[in-house]
Amino acid sequence: MIDHFKKCLCGIILTVLFILVVLQTFLTNHTVEENGRENIIVWWTPFVGNIEYSRTCGTTRCLFTENRHLIDHSKLKAILFYGSNFNHTDLPVPRSAHHLWALFHEESPKNVPLLMYDITLSFFNVTATFSQNSDYPLTLQYLEDYKTLISRKYVHTVEQKNHYQQDELLAPVLYMQSICDTMSGRDQYINELMQYINIDSYGKCLNNKELPESLSGRDYLSTIDTDELYKFISRYKFIISYENSVCNDYMTEKLWRTLAVGSVPVYFGAPNIKHWLPNNKSAILVDDFKTPKELAEFLLNLNENDIEYNTYLQHKRLDQQPAIKNRVLLDHLAARPYQPKTLIPDFECFICSNHIEKRVTKGYECGETLIYPQMEEKRVTELDWQSYVKQGKCEAETLEYFLSKNLPYSETEFTRAMIQRYEQGLCEM
Repeated sequence: MIDHFKKCLCGIILTVLFILVVLQTFLTNHTVEENGRENIIVWWTPFVGNIEYSRTCGTTRCLFTENRHLIDHSKLKAILFYGSNFNHTDLPVPRSAHHLWALFHEESPKNVPLLMYDITLSFFNVTATFSQNSDYPLTLQYLEDYKTLISRKYVHTVEQKNHYQQDELLAPVLYMQSICDTMSGRDQYINELMQYINIDSYGKCLNNKELPESLSGRDYLSTIDTDELYKFISRYKFIISYENSVCNDYMTEKLWRTLAVGSVPVYFGAPNIKHWLPNNKSAILVDDFKTPKELAEFLLNLNENDIEYNTYLQHKRLDQQPAIKNRVLLDHLAARPYQPKTLIPDFECFICSNHIEKRVTKGYECGETLIYPQMEEKRVTELDWQSYVKQGKCEAETLEYFLSKNLPYSETEFTRAMIQRYEQGLCEM
């Protein structure tokens, strides 16, 4: 009797499992059949969750989904990866010959260091990154348009800024960061700079002054692009615009926001920054000074010279035409295939509507050795970050080993292979 019951129970369980498999197949096929003429684009690691929608891009219609069951469908066009969620032990391998991989990564390699190496990027047919070498360059993603640079909406005159310093006791320089451990040694440099010039530091890093309650009581990201914040920071003559990583073309809102409000950026980041600035004299570059003390002395002198200070704000001088003389910047803004406010949908349509060939893409230009500005004091985090970067290179080389074999692998197997490479002297720490 008990054996009979067990047999019946097993039979029921198997039947239910079979029905679930059939139902999954039906739902998958039904979705595709409803959109039978559509190409399919799968977000393997989505930018956001719960992706399932169709969109017409030009004359082509595509289904965008995170349904991984569709990657072997005959209508599959591409598999997309959002770089910040990229997991090197969770990839669709073995990879079919017709599978096209596309990477979207608007951030620096700080959060995923293996993506800074060409050997990793070579496995993608299309890259959308901050680098102008990308197939879909996001280099100016944080700059809405050239009108943002010439607008005087937030501009205070130098006389008004002098008033804020004298009567409201504002420092000449503003610093506002809440990510305090960076590959570029940001806090260490600013901490030394503070010894020679007054800096109002908001946020969590080197904090010595509090934001107004209306700006501090909310999530940082909810205030990063608001009129209230722009009006608040525009009262300062100088704003430190110091990137968390040093790569060609990696420029964030730290730079463009400062230029937009009519303050002068004190900039460290992209080595080719002069290629992108509105005019030859649009920012004060940390690299031009041997020490933080030398930079501070320059800022203090410029703070006292109103005529010279205004020469850094030529892009706000509407009486001078053109206000922006950098044709490279203007041409890139005009030619980019997206608008910052519709960045993801525009990228999706680029993949949907373009013929994509299988090819090797170009990578970042970050370099394997970390770059810091010159300082008098010893930088305490340099070795930690250098080890982090070297580990990223070892991960990239190990990933190449597995992907070249085109066989599935587990996280345990990947870790074991990395340890073996260390033991054989093929990886550094």
